[in-house]
Amino acid sequence: MAYLNRIENTIYMKTKLGHYLNSLPCRDQTQEIIANFFSKLEHWQNKWHTSIEPAELTMLLNLRPTSDTLLSLVLNGFLDRVPQVEARTELVTIIQELPQAPEIIDEDEDNEDEDAIGDEEENEASDLGEEERDHEFDTTAAAQRDQDDDGYGSD
Repeated sequence: MAYLNRIENTIYMKTKLGHYLNSLPCRDQTQEIIANFFSKLEHWQNKWHTSIEPAELTMLLNLRPTSDTLLSLVLNGFLDRVPQVEARTELVTIIQELPQAPEIIDEDEDNEDEDAIGDEEENEASDLGEEERDHEFDTTAAAQRDQDDDGYGSD
């Protein structure tokens, strides 16, 4: 029985992992693109006498950072490990050769956009209401002026 539970857990984890990996930006890359990327990175590492950890390689593939600031977030101690500007520029060039990351559409963002549109419509309606109220107020003020001119209500 315990053996079956382990098999079920393994299948469940593989399924969840597959769904997760398919949600990442690197899902559209082929084995050829990834192999070419790793080959260029290996050459770059040998040339500049530095190394990139496997987890960092995965983050480079997924996040595709294109500035020193973003690279320093992905690669631990990047500016200390790679002090040469030329080396950093070369690494950015290698990363930029990867295909453009697909735009990930967040369902929550879509709902926020729809909410914002609804809020704009409500604001426009309330603005119209204020204009109508202003107009009504002007009418009342005009009637009071007319009344004052007739001598009613004057002291």
